[in-house]
Amino acid sequence: MPNETLHTRRNFFELSLLALISACTDGARQFDGRASLTPSWLTDFEAFAQDLVTTSRIPGVTLSIAQHGKVLYEKAFGYRDVEQRIAATLETVFGLGSVSKNFTALAIMQLQDAGKLSVADPVVEWLPELGGSRFTDWQGMTLHHLLSHSSGLPPDFAFLNMYTSYLRKEPDRERLGWEMDPFSMRAIDTYEELLEFLSDSDLELLAPPGRVFSYSNEGYALLEGIIERASGQEFLPYLQAEILEPLDMAHTTSTLEALARFSNLTEIYARTRVNGEMSVFHSPVWPEYGRMYGYGGLASNVRDLTKYLQVFANEGQANGQRILSSDAVTEMTKPHIKMHSGGRFYGYGFFVRPNYHGHELSSHGGGGKGTSAQIAVIPQAGITVVALANLESVPTWPMSRGAVNAVIGLPLDTGSEPLVAIDVEPETLRRFEGTYENPLYYVRFYFREGIPYLQGSNRREIPATSYAVDGVMFPSGRPVRFLTDDQGTAWAIGYRSRILLRVD
Repeated sequence: MPNETLHTRRNFFELSLLALISACTDGARQFDGRASLTPSWLTDFEAFAQDLVTTSRIPGVTLSIAQHGKVLYEKAFGYRDVEQRIAATLETVFGLGSVSKNFTALAIMQLQDAGKLSVADPVVEWLPELGGSRFTDWQGMTLHHLLSHSSGLPPDFAFLNMYTSYLRKEPDRERLGWEMDPFSMRAIDTYEELLEFLSDSDLELLAPPGRVFSYSNEGYALLEGIIERASGQEFLPYLQAEILEPLDMAHTTSTLEALARFSNLTEIYARTRVNGEMSVFHSPVWPEYGRMYGYGGLASNVRDLTKYLQVFANEGQANGQRILSSDAVTEMTKPHIKMHSGGRFYGYGFFVRPNYHGHELSSHGGGGKGTSAQIAVIPQAGITVVALANLESVPTWPMSRGAVNAVIGLPLDTGSEPLVAIDVEPETLRRFEGTYENPLYYVRFYFREGIPYLQGSNRREIPATSYAVDGVMFPSGRPVRFLTDDQGTAWAIGYRSRILLRVD
């Protein structure tokens, strides 16, 4: 997670990888001329990618670019095992983090295609245990709301509980910045246990379903349970039978299964600043997600994921088989709900940019200890990109976006339209002063000597810049959008794809 999160309060011992990351294996495949690639695209892109690898001190990363199912470029940089100096290859298996959510969304849409459920079904139709909870509007919540993160579920309300069993086994727990005692927490390892937790809780929805976007790992864990009940199969066997085997994805499974099955599995790494310098170290214990995999617990390699993304680049067909209806592909890549800032929306298992320089771009990232993953698709152009790395919070998105830019003929460092600083009267902003938080994130907005400041989880004081009358941003450009009631009082912020409630 990036610097403003809980995870950044770390105290790691140092292992520099500067001398190691320049290694790379597997030759690059040059493009045959169908896309808008310049003659120097390969040299320019490799220099661009290598600069990102070097600057971020990534131990190992793999990348694939394809169009209409044909690989344009694929390459592995660096190492899957730094200590043993074992190079990463295109077959190396990495964690996917939240890219796993895309598989969950696809499975739901397959079951709708088969007539076994509908995204319009009320959640309680499939999870009747929730009917006895204290939440106020389960009847109004549908599978669509879970898929699009518009359910109103408070973000991360059970995430630490879903991580508890892993943290009890993590020898680097304190160095990774986890301050709570996992042995005093209630562990949630299955969606049934999550249902029990919800039934016992007194949490309230942020807003009626469909009203606001707030990213929810818990919502996708519930979808995994719905898949099991609608299909009559456990989640992993369902994926194996309906997605992985038809697409010949022999190196995709859960992270724990990958540990047992694959020899070409990456080691995982963590990083922090020591005496002002960035350092990276080997932290070998893989995160666990209990027996829930659909919100973050899958692993794969770039070649398998390139096959998988062909489903979205080819209207639901891949490897000579119909995996999903074209209508379902459209629904997954449709901008269902607008996010808090910028031109991004969420579909089903995809972040959607409806107008990325004239193209519809769907993507999803994934992170976690030892994992940075990114997938991207421009369905109308048949373009797919995959980037996988073995270190958290590294720029797999800028690398993937640069690959997209190379294919559609834009400068490699082109991004979406940046937020532009504007002048806002201090009195307009003072009504937003306060602390906003959830179990993972903390943001404080305040004035000192007439200057607006932001604090993230690391409590560093950072000058804030306005980009809207109800929005400020960190110097990095990360936005904070204030959400107000009918009286103009801020009750929450939109931050890092989540809604954080005001606590003072």
